[in-house]
Amino acid sequence: HLYLPRDAGGKVDLLQIFRMENGKATAEAPAKYVDSCGGCDALADYVDHPSDLPKVTPDEFPKLGLEVDPAQWLQDTVAINALRSAIFHKVAAELEDHLLPISKRCRSRRPALCKTALRAMAELADADLPSAAWSAHGAEMTEACLGAMQVTKVTAKLGEETLDAVCRRLQAEGTTGEVLQVLCKLQCPEVRHPACVAAMLRVMGTCLGRASSANLPSDILGLDCLDVVSDFCEEIMKNRRLSPAFSEARAVQRLLPERR
Repeated sequence: HLYLPRDAGGKVDLLQIFRMENGKATAEAPAKYVDSCGGCDALADYVDHPSDLPKVTPDEFPKLGLEVDPAQWLQDTVAINALRSAIFHKVAAELEDHLLPISKRCRSRRPALCKTALRAMAELADADLPSAAWSAHGAEMTEACLGAMQVTKVTAKLGEETLDAVCRRLQAEGTTGEVLQVLCKLQCPEVRHPACVAAMLRVMGTCLGRASSANLPSDILGLDCLDVVSDFCEEIMKNRRLSPAFSEARAVQRLLPERR
């Protein structure tokens, strides 16, 4: 450890070791939030439950762009936590405009931002938003959850929980068949990772379970959807690299005949 780089305070400089940008709270962070919440510290870290976030009631919420700048991870965390606070405290805001920008932050290599974005997505799934906002970006949001599963073990668990919440909302706004087809047709790199595929199959099983418990007609999924899901499971079973997901694929296959 004697040869590790150190910062000005004499401590081991992890940012330099891992070649990461030094994100600091600057004037670029929304000034209104800094003033109203006693500084960025109140919103600049991951908070598990929005009730622990300070109530923010500014006239204008910070805008999250579609382009993600890794150096701005702290400002993004502040902005997303402010929106989470707005959702919890029912502060009027154009929340649907933030769905896609928040989903893009789920892939951040910064665990605080990644987890904050995932929590915000799950909370938005329970918020009162227009159905069009979900149906338009269903694939992007599900891909974002899968991407978050590759950041850390903690984000992997949180990513699966968020994926289930997003699919539950998509299922409520559309049909079970549409949700299953979105999952089966994803083209992101994560669909080749065993842990991500297993998580996706577990969520697919949950979707089928919700449809079954709601006593929906057996033909509501449609034969095309059943064929797509069945073929998807078969392709997984043929790939030895995805062997950790075989049991989940079999579980989904067992559910399909019950829907015919």
